Amino acid sequence: MELEKFKDANKDELSMIEVAHEILHQRGETMAFADLTNEIQVYLGKSDEEIR
Repeated sequence: MELEKFKDANKDELSMIEVAHEILHQRGETMAFADLTNEIQVYLGKSDEEIR
């Protein structure tokens, strides 16, 4: 998933909250927490250890 709001941003400087908010905003619907966490992880390129 590409987030237009962060197209020029350094992903290392983004918080998980910022990314979660934008994912939910773009989708326009609710998501299960586990699914949202997985989307954040993929977008930020973080390992399981960094996320969990």
